[in-house]
Amino acid sequence: MRRKALIIGCLVMLLSAAAMGQGRLVKGIKVGQNLAMLSGSDLPSNIEHRTALTGGIAIEINILTLLHIEMDLLYSPQGLKIINGEEWRLNYFSLPVVMKKKFLPLGIHPYLLAGLEFNYLLSAKYGDENIKDDIVRQDMCVLIGGGIEFSIFGKGVHAEGRYKMGLDSIYENAEKGAYHRVTQVLFGFLI
Repeated sequence: MRRKALIIGCLVMLLSAAAMGQGRLVKGIKVGQNLAMLSGSDLPSNIEHRTALTGGIAIEINILTLLHIEMDLLYSPQGLKIINGEEWRLNYFSLPVVMKKKFLPLGIHPYLLAGLEFNYLLSAKYGDENIKDDIVRQDMCVLIGGGIEFSIFGKGVHAEGRYKMGLDSIYENAEKGAYHRVTQVLFGFLI
């Protein structure tokens, strides 16, 4: 129930901003790197971050002069690596919906962002074993971050860092608890 209320709230916020029509709609491409980990008491102690490339598309709606709503569709590899070499490879389509507050109305805009991210599981493997049936298909994360946006040859470019924390356990079995903890570094190009 809580999840449905948050999803509906985010969608209403996004559609309201679009309906206001005060600002412009900006599209872009994002690429970067995930530094993913799982946290929880049921995990082995000999684990480390899984690093992988991430990327996708972005849409940004200008609500006020320096206030924006951004929605991305990203391919996001997550999971963790066990020190003996095996990996939990959890690959998702991620849909972050964030409020972005920019500062300095000049050519360079530092900004902060916060919002929610909805993940849909594409594949899940432990080594060569398919574990997709043990992992929930959808989960939700809280996302915070910041970055800087500037212009090169009239095109917007930005670099940002994000940290997301899973709100739901990734396991289908409710007795176990493991939650996403992901740091992302992204570079974007506005079209």
